[in-house]
Amino acid sequence: MGGTGNLLLLALAFVLLGVVLIAVSLLCFNPKQRRDLTHRTTTGIVKGGEVVEHEEGGQKVYAPAIQFEYEVGGVQYRVKGYDLGNTTGSQEWAASIVGCYPREMEVTVYYDPSHPDHSAIDVAVESSPTICLGTFQTLGFVCLGLGVLLGLVVAVLSLTGHGGR
Repeated sequence: MGGTGNLLLLALAFVLLGVVLIAVSLLCFNPKQRRDLTHRTTTGIVKGGEVVEHEEGGQKVYAPAIQFEYEVGGVQYRVKGYDLGNTTGSQEWAASIVGCYPREMEVTVYYDPSHPDHSAIDVAVESSPTICLGTFQTLGFVCLGLGVLLGLVVAVLSLTGHGGR
């Protein structure tokens, strides 16, 4: 295969890689959008927070537990929980999350309309999924752009007769 054939294969590989990276970032790294499709929101009030300790794989791990109240359909609910996709970490990390939620702070509560007592709040955490989302999308668009650019180069070379066969 000649020079333009190799360039064309490279262009297609970049386009395919770009599409895959963008698709992965949209499908896997955006749980908030998926939750928004199935849950309703209301405003809640933080009533307290604590660091909860438990064992995981024989080691002590810690998780933030935030107490909050909210109302749906005239019924008041009080929940003690956290929603980080079962994320745990050091005691300092969990305490820093709890510190982000002072008493009487207003929060967005996501609840299941079929079971309003099933709810979660968005926890203020610098999460790696957000970083992954941006990284995968950026790399995806860069690869897509490179693929299109290489495709244009191949087209120009072929049209001008410099395609090398």
